[in-house]
Amino acid sequence: MPPPRVTAPVLLHRVEPYYPQAARRARREGWVEVAFTVLPDGRVDAVRVLQAEPGSVFDLAATTAVRRWAFKPATRNGQPIAMDLRQRLDFRL
Repeated sequence: MPPPRVTAPVLLHRVEPYYPQAARRARREGWVEVAFTVLPDGRVDAVRVLQAEPGSVFDLAATTAVRRWAFKPATRNGQPIAMDLRQRLDFRL
């Protein structure tokens, strides 16, 4: 029996995160690494911050944006499945 054929999710719609005003005024830059699950219907669920530099400055902006992303879901043997992903979002002025 051949191994199952798995395809990764494909990003269809990306929402860019807003730049927090306090960070913009302070000329602060940084990044946030998030983990999340792409559901079988292509929606994003269970968004969580893994690491951030600086901590807590861009977390809300990053997680809010990622929750609004849409994907063509991952598949196993042609059937949609949930899959966990990680993504780093950079905040640069």
